[in-house]
Amino acid sequence: MSDQIHKRGYTSFSGMFLITYHLALLIGLPFYFYYNTPSLGLIVASVVTLFFAELGIGGAYHRFYSHRGSTLHPVPEAVLLFFATVAIQGSALRWSF
Repeated sequence: MSDQIHKRGYTSFSGMFLITYHLALLIGLPFYFYYNTPSLGLIVASVVTLFFAELGIGGAYHRFYSHRGSTLHPVPEAVLLFFATVAIQGSALRWSF
């Protein structure tokens, strides 16, 4: 199991970074939102960005590249790849193997 984890690029440094980052968010965000009220535009932009990033991950990286479950015209493929890039989940090449 340990060899398989290291083959995929997971290290103790990346694991500790992810844990520390999320703990800092859990602790810091309530203080930030207590003193600063986010605008409606910021909330809408965040939700829209999240929706399109998830669409890119699910539609392009997962369904199209991992499973080859569909075929796409190059223009929608490029749009989905852009949305997937916004999610910062690695390259399409990594998802295709």
